[in-house]
Amino acid sequence: MVRWESGKWVQLDTTQGTKDNSFTYYEAKTGGFSVFAIVGLKEGEVVPTATPKPTVVTTPVGEKTPVTEATEKESPGFGAISVISAMVLLAALRMRKRKRR
Repeated sequence: MVRWESGKWVQLDTTQGTKDNSFTYYEAKTGGFSVFAIVGLKEGEVVPTATPKPTVVTTPVGEKTPVTEATEKESPGFGAISVISAMVLLAALRMRKRKRR
């Protein structure tokens, strides 16, 4: 498996996982998210292997780190769909009442 990184394809440490009647599953170690591809290399062809870059995070002693709480976001359009559904339901009920009269 290869990963697109810094303008070139970089070979990842890849292992074959499970296999069933339809699919073969692979696992690869990567240092981040990007575009990936499963490739078959020609004999003797070499693709550069990725070297993980360690990320160092430092927090100054004595300072409080701000904590942000996760807020639930509504699905886009859910409110509009609810309003339209309610309007259609009310219109259907009114039409039904008019037919009975």
